[in-house]
Amino acid sequence: MVDTVSFPAGLSKMAKRRGMRQFVKFVIVGASSTVIDFGLHWFLFKHVDGSFNQAIRNAVYGVLPGVRGHFDPAFVVIKAISFITATFNGFHWNRHWSFRAAERDLAHRQLLRFYLVYAIGLLINTTVAGSIYTAGEGKKLYLISLIVATIVTTAWTFPMTKFWTFKERK
Repeated sequence: MVDTVSFPAGLSKMAKRRGMRQFVKFVIVGASSTVIDFGLHWFLFKHVDGSFNQAIRNAVYGVLPGVRGHFDPAFVVIKAISFITATFNGFHWNRHWSFRAAERDLAHRQLLRFYLVYAIGLLINTTVAGSIYTAGEGKKLYLISLIVATIVTTAWTFPMTKFWTFKERK
């Protein structure tokens, strides 16, 4: 028999833990950044004139002809653009709300660390999304590639953001 009194008490105890509250806020900020990321990618990749995508492909294939057929450069470049744009949202809200680390004297250091973490996150994100999208021959795995890439990237960005970027001063 399940003890129904202890389950809410356990949730209440977990909610009082600072790290848990930070994680929940991080997820909420991440969800808003994901909407920006997916929405911008969808708009640029699916709804902007196809010549934009083709121009990206031609530019990449012109510089790196050996990559032709291995991935869609337009998908990956637009993924990078959407991810970087969404990261601006994440930095602001995580700094001011999730981790409450908005000390003025640390802003430049925090921004540098944040973008270092997210630069690696960008490599993880575009590699995972591009690999899944290419493996599924595009259209079939479009949304799945974006979702899986976001989940994998979050496993990197949360601990690095909490314990390095916005690490508390002692």
